Amino acid sequence: MLSLHTIGGEFICGAVIISEAWALTAAHCTYDEPNVYVRAGSRRYDKADNEHDVIDKHEHHLFSPTTRDYDIALLKVLPRFRYTRTVGNIPFDEFEVNPGTDAIVSGWGFTETDGDYSDDLLFRVIPTIDKSKCEEYFPGKITPRMMCAGDTDGIGICEGDSGGPLVANGKLVGIVSWRADPCGSGVPDVYTKIAAVRGWISGISGV
Repeated sequence: MLSLHTIGGEFICGAVIISEAWALTAAHCTYDEPNVYVRAGSRRYDKADNEHDVIDKHEHHLFSPTTRDYDIALLKVLPRFRYTRTVGNIPFDEFEVNPGTDAIVSGWGFTETDGDYSDDLLFRVIPTIDKSKCEEYFPGKITPRMMCAGDTDGIGICEGDSGGPLVANGKLVGIVSWRADPCGSGVPDVYTKIAAVRGWISGISGV
């Protein structure tokens, strides 16, 4: 898990390592930020060591800031990541995950609406949601590049969690994209589906 920052040091989003040279995040995190960097290897987003400059970034060419379709971005870093006990990549799941599969989402996002970022990285186990059920919550808004996951107990993603990974069976299946307002609305959250953008990722990064 990586934290993504503006060149001025402001924390903006999460990200995830996919190789020693590349990371993934949500396109809406970097779309209006020409200069960013990431921090690796710490449970705290504000720990200023192990920093990596983003020397090249690619938002998906079909990304829509309005609908959040194709909400995915690749980040090339320097220096390259050195894998350790706390720094490593998450392999891709090449196929769509079955609805009802338990997945782990992580991030430093707000712990309540209008709150503040969590000092320590938080984790939550949530079920993936069938597309038809997801569309009941968000009529006309779920594209083939999106998937839903989450409980209806009011606990889910919030401000600052964007760009973070959704991991099922030890593999990366989604990237945090968008949610209902306010946080904790009791409906699932929406993720960019890795299986739907896998070819684009490989075509640019070679991963």
